[in-house]
Amino acid sequence: MVSPLNVQVYHVFLSSPGDMKEERDEVRSFFDMWNRENGHRMVRLDVLGDDTHGMAGVGAAQELITKQTLERFRSSLILFIGLMGQRFGTPTRNAGSGTEEEFKWALKHWQQLQRSGGSGEPFPEIKLFFRNRSFEAPLNVAAIEAALEQYRKVDAFKQRCRHGKPSFYYKEFDDKQFGEVFGADIRLWLSHPDRPWLKSVSSPVAAPARPRKIKPVQVTPEKSFNEPNTDTKMLWVPEGLFLLGEGRKVAVPINLSSFWIAETPVTNRQYGMFLKMQDPEYEEPEFWTDERYNDSQQPVVGVNWYNAMDFCSWLSTITGLKFSLCSEAQWEYAARGTDGRKYPWGNNPPTPRVARYERQYDRPASAGSYPYSRGPFGALEQAGNVWEWCLDVWNPKAYEQWRHAEPLDPMTTQGEVEDEDRRVLRGACWIDPPDLLLASTRYCQRASYTTKRAGFRVVVNLPDVK
Repeated sequence: MVSPLNVQVYHVFLSSPGDMKEERDEVRSFFDMWNRENGHRMVRLDVLGDDTHGMAGVGAAQELITKQTLERFRSSLILFIGLMGQRFGTPTRNAGSGTEEEFKWALKHWQQLQRSGGSGEPFPEIKLFFRNRSFEAPLNVAAIEAALEQYRKVDAFKQRCRHGKPSFYYKEFDDKQFGEVFGADIRLWLSHPDRPWLKSVSSPVAAPARPRKIKPVQVTPEKSFNEPNTDTKMLWVPEGLFLLGEGRKVAVPINLSSFWIAETPVTNRQYGMFLKMQDPEYEEPEFWTDERYNDSQQPVVGVNWYNAMDFCSWLSTITGLKFSLCSEAQWEYAARGTDGRKYPWGNNPPTPRVARYERQYDRPASAGSYPYSRGPFGALEQAGNVWEWCLDVWNPKAYEQWRHAEPLDPMTTQGEVEDEDRRVLRGACWIDPPDLLLASTRYCQRASYTTKRAGFRVVVNLPDVK
């Protein structure tokens, strides 16, 4: 179905018993944000469930949900999300609970589509999430027995998903970690090339069916914009004065002109577009074919500083804008703004909800997986996930040179003799301990260095706008 604004609408059905309200709210917030961020794709994902789209009628409530919601939106239903905690739910005429009945409906239609070869209408892919929590019940014998029976039914349903035919992959999450687990999983699903809104976009290692037409870009100061060739969202950062390195032994006041910064690091998909425009002899990133690092929406890694600069030059050529790596000062200003915060999200220490660090997983997350990491100007994931190359030459004494000057748009172009070939890296990565996630943390490596821990982010400077 199509909206009056020619936006293609798909539907996500959210199913859960009554003890999952917080998680349901997070699912809805996630898709609200995704819709805002992806409006340029002319697609919207609307969440159904909890009888929010039911209409008045006669019959059991669950039958109305099945008939008036699932059947009504069958042609546009693309994803079924099931959540369970301690409760299984109230029995219906056709199943042990409403959630189970909804799951059976989704499973039936999913199987029908598999038998038909997967052609035709969107199909409700199924994703299930179970909350890990110790058994809880009121201090009342009858209530304890009832709660335990619910708990056993949830466990039996989980075992059925694991060992049934077909078996269903599901994920488990601990208290306060649902947003991180759900967000990472769903963003990977949303970014798969098979999704209808990405049919024209290839994976990083596969050639596109047709080359994309190059589109010059015009931008307006004070407004964010979307770079149309790579779909890079560029966020406006107004001019300002801030204390560079606040929290370190040496910190200096810095003036910065306005600029735009990418919302996320450059992804494999975006870097793959650049590679296809290069000479066949141009080297692929070191981990380009490693399945842990080559998902299309993961930040590209295994690139050195020179590769990052080549990407910027290519993007500058096709857009008419002069893209660049962040200067060290621009990077830190975008991460902490003018209020001196310790981390992009504020002063609270890192948690798995806001960042990937300390080997929580064995790979970087997809770009945009941590909406709660958003900094003062909107940039995501400037703490953890991947280190980011900056423009500056490494000089451990750079700040001391600026201490009494309040310089405008400073950038280090000379290091100490032994450091001339070293460049600055910022942001820490998915392997690092939480103390390295501070916005003031500095690191360096030789410009020719490649690692699975580092990628890059781009900026456009206001004086370069044509």
